[in-house]
Amino acid sequence: MRSRWAFICYGRHTCYCLCRTVIDWCRISILFCLCVKLVSVWYPPERFAFVSGMIMFIGVAGGIAGQASVAAAVEVFGWRSVVMVQLVGD
Repeated sequence: MRSRWAFICYGRHTCYCLCRTVIDWCRISILFCLCVKLVSVWYPPERFAFVSGMIMFIGVAGGIAGQASVAAAVEVFGWRSVVMVQLVGD
């Protein structure tokens, strides 16, 4: 399994990396829909907008926090090495 993902992200064509990104986006959108469903069950309707907004805020804050460190790592090591480190961490 790891060798297949390493080939996809380390491939010579950017189409492979784009496919992996699209798969990740689909996975994240499914998780967001599940979070919204949990909010609708656990919280009263008048709190739905606030809690959904907090879920969005947490997601954006995580993206902002991670972007600076990843950008610095890409500058030093290159994007392929950074993606490979991410795969090893999975």
